[in-house]
Amino acid sequence: MFRVDCSRYSDLTKRGLVDETERPKMIPEHLHYGTVAVCIPTCQRPETLRELLATVRAMDATGVDLHVVVVDNDAAQSARRIVADAMSDTAIPVTYDCVVERGLPLVRNRLVELAIRSGADWMLWVDDDSLIESDALQLMLKTAVEYDADCVAPRVPHTFENSESRWAQWSSLFDALDRPTGRPARNFGSNGDLLRSDAVAQIRKPFDVRLVGTGHPPGEDGLFFARFHAQGFKTVGCNEAVIWDRLEPSRNNPQWLIQRALRIGMIKGFIEREVQPSPRKSGKWFVLGVGYAATNLLAAVALYPFGPSRYFRHWVRAVSGYGIMLGVMFPARVLRKEATRIRAR
Repeated sequence: MFRVDCSRYSDLTKRGLVDETERPKMIPEHLHYGTVAVCIPTCQRPETLRELLATVRAMDATGVDLHVVVVDNDAAQSARRIVADAMSDTAIPVTYDCVVERGLPLVRNRLVELAIRSGADWMLWVDDDSLIESDALQLMLKTAVEYDADCVAPRVPHTFENSESRWAQWSSLFDALDRPTGRPARNFGSNGDLLRSDAVAQIRKPFDVRLVGTGHPPGEDGLFFARFHAQGFKTVGCNEAVIWDRLEPSRNNPQWLIQRALRIGMIKGFIEREVQPSPRKSGKWFVLGVGYAATNLLAAVALYPFGPSRYFRHWVRAVSGYGIMLGVMFPARVLRKEATRIRAR
């Protein structure tokens, strides 16, 4: 059976982010879980999209009923031929669509609309630069049924292939989080999550279009999950399921990482204010942001003489704490167009 060649990501294994000895050696016995819509937003990433679709094709051999849904954010529809070629000799149904107006929230809303229209029981959300282990989907489905969950979050380790820089590793922004199987999980984005379609359908326009064009990441997924959990839906982890994420080499530099940290902090503060709009809660998160920024700034200064491998993660966290303060006190800034413009160098 096809599996992603994890030897390509040996740096992650050596650093303990992935322990292949703990992964199940057999795919669990197949049950009929219903149809899964694999929802893929894409924009001008032909090679990584092609590789992702190869891993989707491999999942067809596991017996899970799949429906691939791809929404292209390139007005030239550059992904149409790639999708058609990659899925031409499979029996997996494919839906392709294009959203001309740029904006990830718009694309994700269209994906949800098409997935629900297809009648799929589940949605698997994956970015176009991901790679799915061939047993990941079945493991997540099994976990969802066993723990009666509305959403299952896999483990998402990152790989930094084709990049000699170590800034991303030093930043701690891409450290893999453990997702203890069956335990509640909240701190995650939209890459690799498996959700019940009927739960997502209860949230009208799930991805907030106010965040279109406001920066990278726009934060629409974090806001969605905050609302998702606020409505009482249950999310659990599945540590055995692995979906790889990749960082483009052009982004593996201090400037991009620091601006990303600022944006993540701003989104965090903004989300807390949006979901629980009260002066008391806002004050609490402002104080938390101040404390997080101050303690990490002091640590960064103290560790500066020892080099970036020691101080950079604290500098990044200090910037993120400052972002939380901004997001809580000035939510309009989060919604400003290109609030934190990212310029990869």
